[in-house]
Amino acid sequence: MENLETSAVIFILFLIAVGVARWGFTYFIKQGNQVSNALVAHNSTSTAVDDEYVFSQLFIFENEIIQKKNSHTGIMYESAYTYRYLMRPWFSVLLARYRYQSEISQKLRDDMIGYLALIRHYSVSSFIVSWSFSDEDKDYDLAEEW
Repeated sequence: MENLETSAVIFILFLIAVGVARWGFTYFIKQGNQVSNALVAHNSTSTAVDDEYVFSQLFIFENEIIQKKNSHTGIMYESAYTYRYLMRPWFSVLLARYRYQSEISQKLRDDMIGYLALIRHYSVSSFIVSWSFSDEDKDYDLAEEW
């Protein structure tokens, strides 16, 4: 009788874990699709992006790094390091160097906005992939924690 109750509890915990995982997948896939849709909308609707818009997006992105640093979908580790110490200074130098060449500076601004959208999408996608390829022992431990 005791073995049957233990099996029932484990089964219920497993069903709860599957339900939470399924909800998480759909939530994060929707969030990733919103990022992709925003990138497509940006590329199709705007022909010229000014410096003010780009720097406001950079400011928002840096705040996201700080606010979501402990979140599963936050921009972390090498992505944050690459942005902060390589891409941001490099973008600033190139934008200053080509300030009076409108075609090149416009291309730089568009590329930076695309880079920000792709990094956001990458953080959500990597979280989804980490959940989908977890082994059974890891899922069992997660079910025990619930």
